[in-house]
Amino acid sequence: YLKTEIELNPVYSAINGGLITFVRNLSSFYGEFGNAHNIFINEDTGYAYAIGTSTCGPGGLHIVDISSPTNPSKSACVSDPNTGRSNTGYVHDVQCVVYNGPDSNYVGKEICFGSNETNVWIADLSTKSDDSSGSKTIGLGSYDDYYTHQGWLTEDHKYFIQNDELDEYYSSSINNTRTLIWDVQDLSNPTVLGTYIGPTPSIDHNNYIIGNKVFMSHYTSGLRILDISDITSPTEEAYFDVYPANDNTSFDGTWSNYPYFESGSIVVTSIDEGLFVLKSSDNDPPQQAPSVTYMIPNDGSVTLYWDLIGSSSSKTNIYRSEEQGFTPSVENFIDSVDYPGVEYTDLNLDENITYY
Repeated sequence: YLKTEIELNPVYSAINGGLITFVRNLSSFYGEFGNAHNIFINEDTGYAYAIGTSTCGPGGLHIVDISSPTNPSKSACVSDPNTGRSNTGYVHDVQCVVYNGPDSNYVGKEICFGSNETNVWIADLSTKSDDSSGSKTIGLGSYDDYYTHQGWLTEDHKYFIQNDELDEYYSSSINNTRTLIWDVQDLSNPTVLGTYIGPTPSIDHNNYIIGNKVFMSHYTSGLRILDISDITSPTEEAYFDVYPANDNTSFDGTWSNYPYFESGSIVVTSIDEGLFVLKSSDNDPPQQAPSVTYMIPNDGSVTLYWDLIGSSSSKTNIYRSEEQGFTPSVENFIDSVDYPGVEYTDLNLDENITYY
């Protein structure tokens, strides 16, 4: 089931060059809120949590029972006024689980871990009833926050890996991407176990976890995969840069990713660059980028040469722009050269041309 209120219009498919038309076929409609920041669904309990709506605080959790998807019904509004920039309990993102961690007081209960702008918020939402007093809160995590944005639990429910969207942007002392690692083994007393500092200054956004890997969307530096086998000393295992123009502290590049397909594919969204579908190269380690040389046989033309790398299924995509440091895109793509081709000639050129 896909929950949406938007009109679904034809969109251009870069895969087959044609139009794909989505047809809206509503099996039901739920109209108790308008816009929302996003929706989290706990598949184990059958509840949807609408986040950042104009209801429930405003901005607290708007909980919808979708156990019967064709007949959704409102269950509760829950917020904690001790959190959020306006003290309304605004929740920017949340993960709710049937808890199976070390805090025996809550095993088997539905526990939600919220990123509430100013705090990490842990609440027991096993009983769905309205509350705007904070009485369902188990614990609040405080730190030198700039904007407590989002986080995800490790599979053993011991740790919460959290991102702050504005610390890199505003702090003069945080020069590279900072990821906070919370010890939540005592749900009533979440504490920062440590921080991971990334290799670039880009802003961090959504995190998701499978096993000992954290799949992190870091705006301009793309998808970063963190190995947390040693939770006290994480290391970067791999990355895919969706915004190769730079790694600046700016709001360009990727917001989110989805690593949970059984195929192992990872979907990464990028604000202006589009949707990337990736596959791990664990069994085929990436090779060093080829060196590129050029020759100008005639005025207005250039021939590019590069080292032969890859395999018979590889191809070299060529992009051209009059702007240095440009981002490759559909708009500036000019051609592909199939393996084993190692040269390309471009004609009818003006001055100041940059290739990627």
